[in-house]
Amino acid sequence: MPLAWIIGSLLSVAALGLAGAPVRTHRAIRDHAIVVVMTALGLTFTPAAAGALVRLLPEMVFAAFATVAIGCVTARILTRTAKVDLTTAFFASVPGGPVEMSLMGERNGARVAEIAMSQLLRIVFLVLTIPPALTLSG
Repeated sequence: MPLAWIIGSLLSVAALGLAGAPVRTHRAIRDHAIVVVMTALGLTFTPAAAGALVRLLPEMVFAAFATVAIGCVTARILTRTAKVDLTTAFFASVPGGPVEMSLMGERNGARVAEIAMSQLLRIVFLVLTIPPALTLSG
């Protein structure tokens, strides 16, 4: 799926929401969209990709642990600066999907709105800065 479609729809929905339009999503549509995205990702796995996965497995495991560790440090900072509890700060700091992190946070007694907003802002920031930066850098 072209990234421009994602950025375009993201900015369109954000503009409509900020203008006061009722912006909603339906669970069935979201679930079908996830199937499309996961299918597209699955189609990229080839024997060469599987070989690279095996070769890079130690680095990926290290990156996963490092990401959680950095999230823990960031959660401590967020607890002090944003005056939120540690559970909320943790689920807001560790990268993940907004819905998934919000659900896990809710199950652990965290404040869902703060988690969802933090995760959404992280995704919006990454989607709106990295692709243009890579394009402009050649």
